[in-house]
Amino acid sequence: MDPLFRLSMQKPFATQPELFVTTRELDHRALHALDDTEAVLDWSKIEPILSSIYASKTGRPSYPLLTLFRGLLLGVWYRLSDVQLSQCLYRDLLFRKFCHLELGGDVPEASTLGRFRNQLVEHDLWERLLGEINRQLDAKNIILTQGRINIIDATPVEAAQSGSGKGKDGQPKRDKLERFGSADWQCRSGADQVQRKGNRNKPLSAKDRRRNDAFAVIRAGGERPFTMYKSRDGLARARFMGLAKNRTAYGIAAIAHNIRKGAKFLTLYGLPNPNYAG
Repeated sequence: MDPLFRLSMQKPFATQPELFVTTRELDHRALHALDDTEAVLDWSKIEPILSSIYASKTGRPSYPLLTLFRGLLLGVWYRLSDVQLSQCLYRDLLFRKFCHLELGGDVPEASTLGRFRNQLVEHDLWERLLGEINRQLDAKNIILTQGRINIIDATPVEAAQSGSGKGKDGQPKRDKLERFGSADWQCRSGADQVQRKGNRNKPLSAKDRRRNDAFAVIRAGGERPFTMYKSRDGLARARFMGLAKNRTAYGIAAIAHNIRKGAKFLTLYGLPNPNYAG
């Protein structure tokens, strides 16, 4: 399909109707809760990455892809299922404002949000999206991607269906990729930083305790996001069947996490000078 035709079937995000007239009656500080998130990125650089997603040749123009992407981010930040997210888009002015959905207009249904997420899986886009967002944050010196230790970590996650038994088709209900992840740590130089563990018959030596204490400070920076994903974002259990869908879901969570961290930095310190050398 001609890329120009494909884009023509979608409403451009930037040309969505003006949502709110700046009046004393309608304006409220609650409607500015995501202004820092709006300001921390150049969102126009993100929309072209999404443009490879297919747009139907028939029917009314689809929702802007950036509207759907922002919707998925809201789902992570506010820990909402697709059904709950669609309901909030109907009734929440802040959500409508952030997604550029006009007052009184239609909003994406849960099935639309789910299909969009599946398109991200099929086009393998979450890594490109994460890369672009990190590039922008790095350019503003909000995050640093060079000159720091890289730590590799993983954590076990329960599958969406991990129980026994068979479904209507006679196939096992249990996801073949029921559990994945480990607790291995490695810094960029390849040094082993796995915490030592003792047992009843062989307690930790004083040397190993001192070693664990020394590495704990470094490990905390990598473990903290996993704690947030599991406790705050509800990602202790996989939502979908299959590794590709779950990798995309967790990738979107990582994107949402980085954006909010960048927005918090913006609120506390303002945007730093990208030419500042330290």
